[in-house]
Amino acid sequence: MIKFIRKIRRRLLSENKFSKYLFYAIGEIILVVIGILIAVGINGWYNTQKNEEKIKAILTQAQHNILVDLKDAKRIFDYFIVIDSLSRNVLNDKVTVKTNPRHIDITEKLVDFNTNKGGYLRLIDNLENLPEKYTDLMPYFNSIYEVLQADIDNANANLLATGVDSKFDRLYSSPQYGEYLMNQYSKEETANYLLNDPMLKNKTIDYVRRFRYLSWIANIFRVEGISLYKKLDSLIGNQITEYPELLCILPPYEVINPYLGDYKWIDGTARDIDLSISIENGQLISYYQSDKIKLYWNESTYFFTPINTSIVRFYKNEKGQRISEASDGMFNRIWIHKEDIDLKEIDIVNEYRKASRVTGPSKN
Repeated sequence: MIKFIRKIRRRLLSENKFSKYLFYAIGEIILVVIGILIAVGINGWYNTQKNEEKIKAILTQAQHNILVDLKDAKRIFDYFIVIDSLSRNVLNDKVTVKTNPRHIDITEKLVDFNTNKGGYLRLIDNLENLPEKYTDLMPYFNSIYEVLQADIDNANANLLATGVDSKFDRLYSSPQYGEYLMNQYSKEETANYLLNDPMLKNKTIDYVRRFRYLSWIANIFRVEGISLYKKLDSLIGNQITEYPELLCILPPYEVINPYLGDYKWIDGTARDIDLSISIENGQLISYYQSDKIKLYWNESTYFFTPINTSIVRFYKNEKGQRISEASDGMFNRIWIHKEDIDLKEIDIVNEYRKASRVTGPSKN
């Protein structure tokens, strides 16, 4: 090809056809320019593809980090479910010297919630190379790894303070604490030592408040993390037909379907507030008062909501009645499905409660 072009050029020069040679020269320049542009275009396409692969690898790492963080956040809520039951037993005087001491003194059960930022930090380092279609992700990343991280750190520190510098620390308030730590007591003696602590309920309340705040923050992370994970899947181009359970916000239909419908709070007072449970657009919804509350699946029939610290549970009692219960480590409220209500039984309970409020609890 080059020899052919040179031959044409020599012939035009030898024939002294300058005008034709000029056209030829211009054409040759155009061909060179086109060749350069093609080469630059191919190189640019190659670099773009290479950069796209790099960003996808970073986002895939970020997805993996989110999945690990979601598992850890679930661990916090799972533990709060345990704490909820134990603390309400203490606060409602349902523990005795026969109770395992570990179920009486819950304030030493320290946990924390941590996040993995490897993928996010790599993304920050490559912002100048971030394709435009990914830029909308940054506010979501910043929300969970910057804004929410400050709340996570604060919640971790507050919970840790119950064990190291709490105003209720037995190290300074109980002369027998050293013997207790050194296992000088039998199981019943230890339980009795804990139950005789006049500050036991105060300590329990203080600890539960701090723990449920950590659980609440971890649950907010779960909601935002699940949403971000799915956005990443969509942008990266992953074809997901079924997400792992950790990323599901609604259980299988057969699990929750029996508990859909209207519920009645059995305490027939002026505060009596009904409840309605339904599924809307793949989301479990609780209508309570004038509020529409989104419920997110944890496991089994346990749910959480990012707007408060409640543990929401659905189950059947010993009579087979469908129950909706909300608890927060200190209080719990129970609703019975309206189709399962024994009106006569409810009337008896309400009459007893009304009488108790007037005359005080029975001594019998």
